Amino acid sequence: MAGDRVEGVEEWAAAVDAMLDRVRVATGGAVDDGLVLIQQGAQRNLTFYTHPRGTPTPSAPGEPPALISGALRRGVKIRRFLFGPNVFSGGVGSTSVYGPIQERGGWAGAGHRSYLPPRPWLRPAAFNAAPKIRKLFVEAWTRAIRG
Repeated sequence: MAGDRVEGVEEWAAAVDAMLDRVRVATGGAVDDGLVLIQQGAQRNLTFYTHPRGTPTPSAPGEPPALISGALRRGVKIRRFLFGPNVFSGGVGSTSVYGPIQERGGWAGAGHRSYLPPRPWLRPAAFNAAPKIRKLFVEAWTRAIRG
């Protein structure tokens, strides 16, 4: 110690700052990778059944909707948001207007005269991906902390 200075403090602070930068980058990467896992699972859920347009769906209520044209599956997109330097968020959803009604069920069609029972395809994908996403974060943060 020279005077009132402790030797090595600047180096230690620089090392901590570098680690925090690595953790921030790793967090963004894990968010991206987790969103991709959910997207892939949702798209996979939309391929269990198929049927021609104008024919009854072979999927039962509570099962994912059957594939007709593939528009719902192609419309499964990722959006990632950065709310600040260390605040990440994202979502997976459908660009298709009928994605939410298939997921949650409800009244649809002309005059909302037809009731569609829920045929969840997105929520099960997120639920199934959750353990893998947790592992992604643990591995990314471990690598970042260890440098």
